[in-house]
Amino acid sequence: AFTVLLPPADGEGDAPEETSDESAEPHDRPLILVVDDEYAAHSVASRALERAGYRTLVTENADQAREALEEHGNEIALILLDLTMPGLDGDEFLRAARPSAPVILSSGYSEAQAVGRCSDVPLAGFLHKPYRPSQLVEMVRGTLGQGA
Repeated sequence: AFTVLLPPADGEGDAPEETSDESAEPHDRPLILVVDDEYAAHSVASRALERAGYRTLVTENADQAREALEEHGNEIALILLDLTMPGLDGDEFLRAARPSAPVILSSGYSEAQAVGRCSDVPLAGFLHKPYRPSQLVEMVRGTLGQGA
């Protein structure tokens, strides 16, 4: 199986605008932890977020995410978390790790099904896969209180 990702045919705006401040130090930009076992999903998410001026830390499973939280916990401003992954699923990871950063859950399941699995843990939002990069950036900005 393979995935092909193509830009919109008309060249219009699903790509987020380049808003990063070239003079800003990299460590001054918010760090987003992207947790997704699918290469295409975490690749698109990290590129969209980096283009929008964020730093990203990509992990492919709950064990790597837990290590990232231990190492960078105070730096992580937000977590983008896939619901279903090999080993520990996103909801199980949330219960075990109890991260202090806001969490946006991402899944191909319906919002009701996905959020229902996480009803006992706080979520900042939900993104249904597949989502547009602009939707991701807009939700992250809203969650972090940065506006558009």
